[in-house]
Amino acid sequence: ATTSELGAGKHAIAGLRLVAALLMIALGLYLAGWWQGVLLLERLGARLWPHIKPLAGKFLPFTSPLQALPFGMVWGWLPCGLVYSMLTWSAAAGSASGGALIMLFFGLGTLPTLFALGGLADRLRYWLTLRSLRLGGALLLILFGVHTLWIGIASF
Repeated sequence: ATTSELGAGKHAIAGLRLVAALLMIALGLYLAGWWQGVLLLERLGARLWPHIKPLAGKFLPFTSPLQALPFGMVWGWLPCGLVYSMLTWSAAAGSASGGALIMLFFGLGTLPTLFALGGLADRLRYWLTLRSLRLGGALLLILFGVHTLWIGIASF
């Protein structure tokens, strides 16, 4: 690869990192109740999802992690601002393995919540109504977005 090709790849990754950072900041502002712009992105995804969702059914049932992989790839299009921000962040990771690790840990991080939703739905609903908890999570997400934005800007 030439120096100009390497530079172009570096700028593309930095650009993706900037988009991921802005999405994280937007999501944090949404979670805090300060800005509702993320809903536009979710509405756009909701229009696309009915066309993609039938594809997911073709991969069911699966009996091994390898069979679950294509299902998870389709499920990544689910209209959700958090999923979109993580997908953008993983695209900006700089390598396929780095992006895959980000999505793996995102999935593992959300797994306990998904399992707990059934048994703890009422308690979880109460916790989500706590303004301080929601605001704390939103501020952490915004700070992480600002940090990612700084790294993206410094990469140019």
